[in-house]
Amino acid sequence: MKHACIFCNRRLGENDLLEQFPVGRRLAYDAEHARLWVVCGKCRRWNMAPLDADERGGALDGLERTFRDARWGATSDNIGLARLDSGVELVRIGRAPWPELASWRYGRSLARRHHLNTAGTVFLACVATLAATGLPLLPMMGIIATGTMGQKLVWRVLKLKSGGPAVYRGRPGGAGDAEITVRLDHLEHVELAARGESDWEVRAMHENGAARISGPAAVNVLRHLTPRMNYEGGTRAEIRDAVERIRGAGHPSQVFARVARSASRGARLMKHYSRDEMLAIEIAAHEDAERRAMDGELALLEHEWRRADEIAGIVERELA
Repeated sequence: MKHACIFCNRRLGENDLLEQFPVGRRLAYDAEHARLWVVCGKCRRWNMAPLDADERGGALDGLERTFRDARWGATSDNIGLARLDSGVELVRIGRAPWPELASWRYGRSLARRHHLNTAGTVFLACVATLAATGLPLLPMMGIIATGTMGQKLVWRVLKLKSGGPAVYRGRPGGAGDAEITVRLDHLEHVELAARGESDWEVRAMHENGAARISGPAAVNVLRHLTPRMNYEGGTRAEIRDAVERIRGAGHPSQVFARVARSASRGARLMKHYSRDEMLAIEIAAHEDAERRAMDGELALLEHEWRRADEIAGIVERELA
């Protein structure tokens, strides 16, 4: 088994993902055409993996599951990139089924948030019932203070004091703008306002007044605010509806303006939005921010893939 790049002879590194081919720190695959490459970290050339059809099929299935389960990544129309906790990178060739990937990437964390919130509410209700009976609460409060329920209770108490902890602090318009601090109680007044067919802005209160934020800065602000606003998470049905709402918009970046234009609520305050709208905004904000951060890398990968794909086609025709 070759562990060095055939172009520059540098070592390709190792991975613990593929039993059939534990070589490489950046793996590229095309499930539709059953192709697998190891991308050299030095010269960035693509080395075809010397696996037979059965081995390659098993490897591709495993890579596809791992790609969908990745916590950090982005996709374009033709290519996707995921970075795993181990440091291994996966390059997926072909149009990814975005709604399915979104459900995998965000669904479990949002559902877990929902379950924890429900459990915390029930637990606190039980404590209140015990308090009404006059039973000693000190042991019970100790349990609360050391667990997830305790963290939620402390969070709610903090909200009542000095506006609560900061959920966003920064200069949304760039280095030249004044720094703003948005605290927990300010989330009650966040607006998403349409400024045209596809233009929109965030209007947020902060410690020193109010700010109107647009463009990529607005997406970044929403990325920080929405997890706090969606502290209840969502059921699987609500998450599915949120993903379908994004698909209906055509692209994650189109969700913000589309929701902002909706007049069904009669108000622009985001606290009045439906659960699936809020979950869609949170998912879209994270997806759009990751996509912007990785656009240059994705474009370069697509160029390299097309060159490697031509070579793979020639090799396959010669072997046929």
